[in-house]
Amino acid sequence: MRNRDARSRTLPSALRRSRSKVCAKRVRFADALGLDLEKRQYFTDKESNPFPTPPSSPTPEHRLILTNFVYRTESEYNQRAHDDFVCLAKLRAQGRTIVGQINVANIAFTKEVAIRYTTNDWASYDEVAASYGHNVFGANNVDAFVFSLMLPTDMKDGQCQFCVRFAVEGH
Repeated sequence: MRNRDARSRTLPSALRRSRSKVCAKRVRFADALGLDLEKRQYFTDKESNPFPTPPSSPTPEHRLILTNFVYRTESEYNQRAHDDFVCLAKLRAQGRTIVGQINVANIAFTKEVAIRYTTNDWASYDEVAASYGHNVFGANNVDAFVFSLMLPTDMKDGQCQFCVRFAVEGH
């Protein structure tokens, strides 16, 4: 009769160490040709910031404030574009850059949209062309044009005024 406490000889105990040679495991990522897909790069303290701040970054004492832009719902912007043919739909300040979206009525294929802006109360002005962005989703015959204008780095405290120029088929 067999002893109930005796272990089976076919299954080794998990508590015993294996007598086979111990080898270190390693994972390596390679492409179809066997070339490494990873690259290691080490930085010293001197090189810890590989992307230095550009010199044109805004200084902390300057910031843009959008004072008279009224936020509306998308449907209100689209309705205004239908009624008035042009509507400033989005406006955002990022550092010294002003970016925005202008919704226009799609009344002809050839449209030209531009932003005229001044920093000296219209004694002089500059103009930036807006580029076609997309057809406004959910709005019948409304196109979106986007623009980005960079304010001069030598601009002191003051204001930037701008207007939208919209021309259809050269008129």
